[in-house]
Amino acid sequence: ITSSQYVGKRTQSAFSAAIQIDVTSTNVINTKALLLKNMAIVDCKDMSGNATYTFATQSFLPTDSISIYIQPGTCT
Repeated sequence: ITSSQYVGKRTQSAFSAAIQIDVTSTNVINTKALLLKNMAIVDCKDMSGNATYTFATQSFLPTDSISIYIQPGTCT
C-alpha cells in the first residue's frame, strides 16, 4: 500500500460520532489509518489485520471535510 484516501458522504448537519472502518485486505501489516478533519489528523489507528477499527469520537460541523487515509507505517 502506498497511500489510499477514502471520503464518505454524509448529511449536511453537525454530529458527534465514533467513525468505524471495516478492513479486509491481505496487506495490512505495518499499516495505519488516519482520520482527518479539515486536512488535520485527529486520530490514528495501527492496523494489524482484518478487523473493524474505531476512531475516537469527534464533533463535526456541516462545513467540515472528513477524510480517512490508509498509509504504510505506524502511528507515532
